[in-house]
Amino acid sequence: MKSSSQDLKKKQGRMHDKSNRTDYLLHKFDLKKTRVRQGLLHHFMDEPSPQTHVSIHQALQKKLAGVDGVTIYRNLQKFVELGVLHKLPDNKYLLCSHLCRKPTHILFSCIECGKFWEIDHKPCMSALASSLDHESVIDQSQPIFLSGVCKQCSVVREP
Repeated sequence: MKSSSQDLKKKQGRMHDKSNRTDYLLHKFDLKKTRVRQGLLHHFMDEPSPQTHVSIHQALQKKLAGVDGVTIYRNLQKFVELGVLHKLPDNKYLLCSHLCRKPTHILFSCIECGKFWEIDHKPCMSALASSLDHESVIDQSQPIFLSGVCKQCSVVREP
């Protein structure tokens, strides 16, 4: 009994943290607190892997009766515009790990396990900018995507 009581307290704590983060984000970006926006943010906090519009819609339909795909899509686009979500090249969405408005994001995807990470962009952008000639321009409104094998998967691959 004690362990199930502790599990319940942990779950309630995570729910409280999730609600606080959701409220913070909506307030930070001066967005009205709607059930769809809250549902979307909770979904991404529960499912940190990249999600398609279809998978998001299916998950929210289970939690929010009557939610339609257009409303979800509009809110996804708004969150991308604000920097809360990233839209990946394969049209999947990913919650920004640091939840801020950095203009340039560098995202790494592991081709083995499919996980995504945001890379500290300052050293990378400095190195990239110094290697480009003076006429090159980096579009800072779009994320930069890198793919390869992560450290965990590369250890598994070694003989």
